[in-house]
Amino acid sequence: RFPKSKRLSEVEQLSARMAFRNKDYARSALVANSGGDPALASMKAASLARTGNAREASVNFESAARSYSGKGEKEAASAAWLSGADARFASGDYKGAADAYKKGLEAADQKDTDARSWALYRLAASYSRLGMKDSEEEALKELKALGGEFGAWSEKIHEKPKSL
Repeated sequence: RFPKSKRLSEVEQLSARMAFRNKDYARSALVANSGGDPALASMKAASLARTGNAREASVNFESAARSYSGKGEKEAASAAWLSGADARFASGDYKGAADAYKKGLEAADQKDTDARSWALYRLAASYSRLGMKDSEEEALKELKALGGEFGAWSEKIHEKPKSL
């Protein structure tokens, strides 16, 4: 009946931030308006991903990435693109994931080899699932040029389990 006031929107955003800090992701994902704040859009996207809504999460991550890019924040834009790509990958949208991984790699700092190696690894995995062997080989070649097939993110894969 009455339009939402700016204050009401601010209270909703603050409530969502508090819910996120308290790991109440379902409540945090309910924020309706990020107010043009890419950090809030990223938070909402992370909440959506953690509650199993990967498709909607990817849309919000990509919106945040475009906002960060518009503000000249390449590092944050890259992180948002790569998180959106991970969400697309989780939902089985390998074509969308590959596109987002490429955008994230374009925006990524060349010195951030951990983020780049993860993105290249997942890009190759996306291409593999799409049956695009030549593109998969290119991504793996670029990954190898970074110094190997694995980065710090892969250490957990090689640890021996403490118990079964």
